[in-house]
Amino acid sequence: MYPENNFASAHGRARRHRIVFAVLFGCVGVTVFILSQCSVSGLRKGTAAAHSPIDVDGTSISNIYRNLWGSQFQGYNCINERWNHQTKMYKNTFLCSTKNSYVWGLSKKGNLVWKDLSTGERRMYYENIYNHQANYFWLTLDGKFQIIGDNGEVLWQKKPGNYNDIGYHQCLAKFACPYLHLHPDGVIVLNWIDAATGSWITKNINKLYGI
Repeated sequence: MYPENNFASAHGRARRHRIVFAVLFGCVGVTVFILSQCSVSGLRKGTAAAHSPIDVDGTSISNIYRNLWGSQFQGYNCINERWNHQTKMYKNTFLCSTKNSYVWGLSKKGNLVWKDLSTGERRMYYENIYNHQANYFWLTLDGKFQIIGDNGEVLWQKKPGNYNDIGYHQCLAKFACPYLHLHPDGVIVLNWIDAATGSWITKNINKLYGI
């Protein structure tokens, strides 16, 4: 056999090998693409639907959102254990304790309520007995509790005792004072910085607001 025939034969075999490799590589690529699309689709239809982020005052908070289905918090939209001032807490939104089974927030009926889900004990902070169209709860910059109606009216308000100097301070990296914190033992406190001394102040909201 002539050398060029050997070259042609070898070249033919190499070409066939390249074709087979390309086909195999293409199949692998298609398979990976299909699997990735299935995963994305599954997330969109499954986990993402059940754990979709809540929009708080126009800002996505998916990084701190917890919807704990299949646990003691089933049915409660849990958003961290802290709540910043001037952030709207819409109905069926709750602070949830990282330990034990405590929740505090605005129910579907527009009640501001604390619950121990392990015992059924509950404490009502605001009861919507007149079926007002409560839109959201928020903590004002000067420490007031307010329930705001659909038309922007203040349906209910509580002042923080005799403290008149509560104001803005960047006291934590992700939370500016004043802010609320639900502790693992179920106690909810208001945190702020004393304007005169710069001291950190923590007060149980039951005593602070006389509830």
